[in-house]
Amino acid sequence: MAYNYYGNPNQQFAQAPYYGYAQQPSYASMPQQATPQAMLGIQWVDGEVGAKAFQMPQGWPVGTPIALWDTNDPIIYLKSVNQMGMPNPLQKIHYTMEEQQNKLPAGSMMSSQESPNYATKDDFEALKNELKDMIKNSQNSSQNNQNRGGTR
Repeated sequence: MAYNYYGNPNQQFAQAPYYGYAQQPSYASMPQQATPQAMLGIQWVDGEVGAKAFQMPQGWPVGTPIALWDTNDPIIYLKSVNQMGMPNPLQKIHYTMEEQQNKLPAGSMMSSQESPNYATKDDFEALKNELKDMIKNSQNSSQNNQNRGGTR
Protein backbone atom coordinates (compact mmCIF):
# COMPACT_ATOMS: atom_id res chain seq x y z
CA MET A 1 0.00 0.00 0.00
CA ALA A 2 1.31 3.43 -0.91
CA TYR A 3 1.32 6.21 1.63
CA ASN A 4 1.24 9.86 0.85
CA TYR A 5 3.57 12.51 2.26
CA TYR A 6 1.59 12.76 5.52
CA GLY A 7 1.32 9.01 6.04
CA ASN A 8 -2.34 8.80 5.01
CA PRO A 9 -3.08 5.57 3.10
CA ASN A 10 -6.45 6.82 1.77
CA GLN A 11 -4.98 9.43 -0.55
CA GLN A 12 -2.45 7.92 -2.86
CA PHE A 13 0.61 9.91 -3.74
CA ALA A 14 -0.67 13.23 -2.44
CA GLN A 15 2.20 15.61 -2.02
CA ALA A 16 2.84 18.37 0.43
CA PRO A 17 2.00 21.83 -0.89
CA TYR A 18 4.93 23.44 -2.65
CA TYR A 19 5.19 27.18 -3.01
CA GLY A 20 7.69 27.90 -5.68
CA TYR A 21 9.26 31.19 -6.63
CA ALA A 22 6.48 32.03 -9.10
CA GLN A 23 3.75 31.75 -6.43
CA GLN A 24 5.30 34.19 -3.98
CA PRO A 25 3.95 37.75 -3.86
CA SER A 26 5.53 40.26 -6.18
CA TYR A 27 7.14 43.04 -4.20
CA ALA A 28 7.49 45.19 -7.31
CA SER A 29 3.71 45.68 -7.45
CA MET A 30 3.47 46.80 -3.81
CA PRO A 31 3.71 50.52 -3.04
CA GLN A 32 7.03 51.45 -1.46
CA GLN A 33 5.82 54.50 0.44
CA ALA A 34 2.52 55.15 2.17
CA THR A 35 0.87 58.49 1.53
CA PRO A 36 -1.75 60.31 3.60
CA GLN A 37 -4.24 59.75 0.77
CA ALA A 38 -3.68 55.98 1.00
CA MET A 39 -4.52 55.99 4.74
CA LEU A 40 -7.79 57.95 4.63
CA GLY A 41 -9.69 55.22 6.50
CA ILE A 42 -10.13 55.23 10.25
CA GLN A 43 -7.25 53.59 12.10
CA TRP A 44 -8.53 51.93 15.29
CA VAL A 45 -6.22 51.24 18.26
CA ASP A 46 -6.75 49.72 21.68
CA GLY A 47 -6.04 52.57 24.10
CA GLU A 48 -2.91 54.66 24.51
CA VAL A 49 -0.74 51.54 24.56
CA GLY A 50 -2.07 50.57 21.14
CA ALA A 51 -1.48 54.08 19.82
CA LYS A 52 2.12 54.04 21.03
CA ALA A 53 2.65 50.59 19.51
CA PHE A 54 1.15 51.61 16.14
CA GLN A 55 3.85 51.34 13.48
CA MET A 56 4.09 54.40 11.26
CA PRO A 57 4.26 53.49 7.56
CA GLN A 58 7.67 53.69 5.94
CA GLY A 59 8.18 56.94 4.08
CA TRP A 60 5.42 58.77 5.96
CA PRO A 61 5.80 62.58 5.58
CA VAL A 62 7.55 64.25 8.51
CA GLY A 63 5.18 66.07 10.84
CA THR A 64 2.02 64.76 9.16
CA PRO A 65 -0.08 63.12 11.90
CA ILE A 66 -2.12 59.95 11.61
CA ALA A 67 -5.42 60.00 13.50
CA LEU A 68 -5.74 56.89 15.66
CA TRP A 69 -9.22 56.34 17.12
CA ASP A 70 -9.49 54.61 20.48
CA THR A 71 -11.89 51.66 20.55
CA ASN A 72 -12.57 52.00 24.30
CA ASP A 73 -12.78 55.74 25.04
CA PRO A 74 -13.80 58.88 23.11
CA ILE A 75 -10.18 59.81 22.35
CA ILE A 76 -8.33 60.43 19.09
CA TYR A 77 -4.55 60.10 19.23
CA LEU A 78 -2.44 62.05 16.74
CA LYS A 79 0.85 60.34 15.98
CA SER A 80 3.61 61.74 13.80
CA VAL A 81 7.34 61.26 13.27
CA ASN A 82 10.31 63.64 13.28
CA GLN A 83 13.12 63.96 10.70
CA MET A 84 14.92 60.97 12.20
CA GLY A 85 11.83 58.76 11.87
CA MET A 86 11.29 58.65 15.64
CA PRO A 87 7.72 59.14 16.89
CA ASN A 88 6.79 62.51 18.37
CA PRO A 89 4.85 62.58 21.66
CA LEU A 90 1.21 61.55 21.21
CA GLN A 91 -1.38 64.29 21.11
CA LYS A 92 -4.77 63.41 22.61
CA ILE A 93 -8.10 64.82 21.52
CA HIS A 94 -11.08 64.07 23.79
CA TYR A 95 -14.41 64.37 21.98
CA THR A 96 -18.07 64.12 22.91
CA MET A 97 -20.99 62.94 20.83
CA GLU A 98 -23.90 65.35 20.69
CA GLU A 99 -27.41 63.96 20.81
CA GLN A 100 -29.91 65.33 18.33
CA GLN A 101 -32.39 67.65 20.05
CA ASN A 102 -36.01 66.91 19.13
CA LYS A 103 -37.55 69.61 21.30
CA LEU A 104 -40.22 71.98 19.97
CA PRO A 105 -39.71 75.72 20.43
CA ALA A 106 -41.35 77.32 23.47
CA GLY A 107 -44.95 78.36 22.83
CA SER A 108 -45.33 76.04 19.85
CA MET A 109 -48.83 74.73 19.26
CA MET A 110 -47.71 71.76 17.17
CA SER A 111 -48.29 68.23 18.30
CA SER A 112 -45.38 65.85 18.73
CA GLN A 113 -46.37 64.02 15.51
CA GLU A 114 -46.03 67.11 13.32
CA SER A 115 -42.67 68.31 12.12
CA PRO A 116 -41.60 71.76 13.37
CA ASN A 117 -40.21 72.54 9.89
CA TYR A 118 -43.63 72.84 8.24
CA ALA A 119 -46.47 75.27 8.79
CA THR A 120 -50.05 74.02 8.79
CA LYS A 121 -53.00 75.59 7.01
CA ASP A 122 -54.26 76.92 10.35
CA ASP A 123 -50.90 78.67 10.89
CA PHE A 124 -51.26 80.44 7.54
CA GLU A 125 -54.85 81.48 8.30
CA ALA A 126 -53.82 82.91 11.68
CA LEU A 127 -50.96 84.83 10.04
CA LYS A 128 -53.28 86.13 7.31
CA ASN A 129 -55.82 87.39 9.88
CA GLU A 130 -53.06 89.02 11.94
CA LEU A 131 -51.70 90.83 8.88
CA LYS A 132 -55.19 92.04 7.92
CA ASP A 133 -55.65 93.49 11.42
CA MET A 134 -52.24 95.21 11.27
CA ILE A 135 -53.05 96.75 7.87
CA LYS A 136 -56.46 97.99 9.11
CA ASN A 137 -54.87 99.52 12.21
CA SER A 138 -52.17 101.27 10.20
CA GLN A 139 -54.74 102.63 7.71
CA ASN A 140 -56.97 103.85 10.55
CA SER A 141 -54.08 105.60 12.28
CA SER A 142 -52.96 107.29 9.05
CA GLN A 143 -56.53 108.46 8.38
CA ASN A 144 -56.83 109.83 11.91
CA ASN A 145 -53.56 111.73 11.43
CA GLN A 146 -54.77 113.22 8.17
CA ASN A 147 -58.10 114.24 9.74
CA ARG A 148 -56.29 115.98 12.59
CA GLY A 149 -54.06 117.81 10.20
CA GLY A 150 -51.10 115.52 10.61
CA THR A 151 -48.26 115.59 13.07
CA ARG A 152 -45.32 117.91 12.85
